[in-house]
Amino acid sequence: MRLAKKIKREQDRRAMKLFLAVLKTGAEVEEGEGGKLFITEENMMKALSSPAIKKLANQSGMTNRETTKLLQEMQIG
Repeated sequence: MRLAKKIKREQDRRAMKLFLAVLKTGAEVEEGEGGKLFITEENMMKALSSPAIKKLANQSGMTNRETTKLLQEMQIG
C-alpha cells in the first residue's frame, strides 16, 4: 500500500510540474465543472510541440506517451 501511495504521489508531482510548464508556454487554462482546471485540445497540441515541455519530460524521465497521457488527463475531451 505504501508503494502505491508513493507512486501516486510521484505521478501527481510530475503532473503538477507538467501543468505549470504548460502554463509557461502561454496556453490558456479554463475552469470546468467542480472548479477543475483544464487545457483545451488546441492548447494541448501547442504545448506538446513546445521545447520547454520536451525538456521537462526528458528531465523527469517521462516518455512521449506518458507526457501525452498526462496532458490528456488535464483536458476535457
